[in-house]
Amino acid sequence: MRIFRLIGYFIFFTWIVFISVSNASSNLVPNPGFEVDANKDGVPDFWGIEKNKNFQVRLEEKGKNGKCISMLGKGILYCKINSIVKNKYYLLYFWIKRQNWREGEYPIIRIFNRDVYLNYIIGWGDWIKVTLLFNSKKDSKTTLYFINPGLHGKIYVDDVSLIEFTPQPKSPSHEIYTSFPEFSWWLPKNPYILEAEIQISRYSSFKKVFTVKRIIAPKGNKITSDFPIDAGRWFWRVKIYKNRRLITISKPLSFDILPFFPIGIYAVPLRYIATVKKAGFNSICINGYQNILYIIKNYNIKVLPYISSFNNNCCEFIHNMRYSNNILAWYIKDEPEINMISPLFLWRLKSYIKSIDPYHPTLITLVRANMVKDYGDAADIIMVDPYPIPRRPVTWLSNSIDMVKTLFPYKPVWAVIQAFDWSAFPYGEEKRIWGRDPTYNEERCLTYLSIIHGARGLFYYTFKTKNYFIMDRHKHWNEVKSIIKELNSIYPLLISPKIYPDDSVAKASNGAIHYIIKHVPKGFDFKSGYYVIAVNTLPTYINSHIYLPVKNISSAEDILEKRKISIYSSGLLDDFSPYQIHIYYLTN
Repeated sequence: MRIFRLIGYFIFFTWIVFISVSNASSNLVPNPGFEVDANKDGVPDFWGIEKNKNFQVRLEEKGKNGKCISMLGKGILYCKINSIVKNKYYLLYFWIKRQNWREGEYPIIRIFNRDVYLNYIIGWGDWIKVTLLFNSKKDSKTTLYFINPGLHGKIYVDDVSLIEFTPQPKSPSHEIYTSFPEFSWWLPKNPYILEAEIQISRYSSFKKVFTVKRIIAPKGNKITSDFPIDAGRWFWRVKIYKNRRLITISKPLSFDILPFFPIGIYAVPLRYIATVKKAGFNSICINGYQNILYIIKNYNIKVLPYISSFNNNCCEFIHNMRYSNNILAWYIKDEPEINMISPLFLWRLKSYIKSIDPYHPTLITLVRANMVKDYGDAADIIMVDPYPIPRRPVTWLSNSIDMVKTLFPYKPVWAVIQAFDWSAFPYGEEKRIWGRDPTYNEERCLTYLSIIHGARGLFYYTFKTKNYFIMDRHKHWNEVKSIIKELNSIYPLLISPKIYPDDSVAKASNGAIHYIIKHVPKGFDFKSGYYVIAVNTLPTYINSHIYLPVKNISSAEDILEKRKISIYSSGLLDDFSPYQIHIYYLTN
C-alpha cells in the first residue's frame, strides 16, 4: 500500500508541474506559484534559500492565487533559470505583500547581475504587482533572488513570471485580398508606454524596408495600413521602442496580397449581371447597397457600390460588410469637382467610413484630373473619367492618369473607359448630335493606354442608363466583349509588375507610341518572362523604334498577331496602324 501511495503522490505532483508549465509555457520560472513541495521540507521545489539563523521561509495557504511563500528575517530565496537568450529583454513580474512598513527598509530583487531596490513599495497589507524589464546582455542563464535585508515583518511573494519580452505577429499570415491589411500582434501585458513600429519588406532579410505605421502601444496591438500595399508576397515584423530606444524585434511573418485587376462596367441591372459576367467582366458598379448581398450570393462578382446617401441603415450595412472580399471599394462621390462638393466634406466622410470599415478603400471619380491637388486626400482610390471620343485625343485619358500619379504616386488610379455615345446624353440645349460610340480601335486604344500609364483597374461606362443601352448597339457591344475577352486572356500580364521605366511611361522614337515593359513571374498559367505593351495614340500609320533596356534579348514575338520581330542592338522596329496595340514577348 505504501508503494501505491508513493506512486500516487508522484503522479499527482507530476501532473501539477505539467499543468503549471503548460498553462504558462513562456514562463521560465520553475514552480512560479510555489504550489509544489514534493518532499514537504517547507521550501518549494526548484527554489533554494540562503539564510541566517533567524531567516524563516514558510509556504502559506492563502496567497494571491493559491499558495504563496513568506519570508521573515534576513535571508535570500532564489531559483536558477536556464534557457536565457543573450541580448534579449525579459519581463519579470510577481505579486508581493508586506506585513508592515518602516522607512528605509525595502526588499531587493537581483537578476542578470542587477539589484533593484523596491523602494516604491511603501504600502502594506495589500498585494502589489511588480513589473520590471531587464536585458539579459551576455547571460545564457541567470539566478533570480528575492532578498530580505532584515525587514520588520513578513514579505509575501506569489506568481513569479519571467518571459521573453518579444512581440509575436498574429495576422496577416496568409492570403488576403485587400490592399489595406490590418496588422495585429501580441505583446506581453506591461505597464510601460511603448512605441510599436510595423515594417514590411519584399525580403525575409528586410534588406529594403517600408514603415507602415508607428503607434503608441497602449493604443492597442492592431493597426490598419493608411496606404495601399501592392500585390505579392510580403514579410512583416514589429519593432518595440521604449524611451525612443529599440528594445525588441519580432520574428517576421509573411502574407500574400492576391492580385486583382478590376475589369468592370457601370450601371448593370440585376437581370443582366449574368450576361455581364459571361462577357468576362469581373466587377460591376451599381447604385446603392440594397441588392449587394443578393448579387454576391448569386453571382459571386466584385461590386463597387456608389453610395449617394449615408443614412444609419447604410452605415450599418457598410460596417457589416467590412470583411467581405466581394466589395471592391466604397464609391463615395462621382465628379465632386464639377458638382461643387467640398474636399473637406469628402475627407471627413472617408474618415468616418474608415472608422466603421477599415478594410475597404474609399473611391471618388474626377473628370478634371488637375483638381486632384484638392481632392487627392479625400479618398483612397482616384478614378478618372475623361471621355474623349470623338472630339478630343485619346491621350486626354492617359494625361489624366499621369496627373494623379504625379501628385499622389502611391495612390491607386483606376480609369473609366468611354463605351457610350455622347448623343445619348444631351445637356440642356446642347443635343450633342456629334456624338457616337467609340470604334473598336479607339475602345481598345483607350483600354491599353490606361494600362500602360499605370491604371490598376478599368471600368467601362456604361451598360444601361435612361437613354442608353449598350446591348442595343450590337456591333459596339460585341466589340467591347471582344476586348474584355482579350484582357482576360492576358490577365497575368495585367497584374504583373512593371520593370521599365521606373516611374513614368516610355516614349518610342515617335512620341505617339507609348509603351512599358512588364515581367510575368513563374507560377501563372501564362508564359513567364518579359513583355512589352505598346500603343499608337494617333489615328495614323507610324513606324517607330522601341528601346529595350533588357539585356541579352535575341528575338521578340507579337503574341496577339503571332509574328516574329527582329531585334536590333538597342531595341526593335515595328509598324503601327491607327490606334494599334502590340504586345511583344521578349526571348533571351
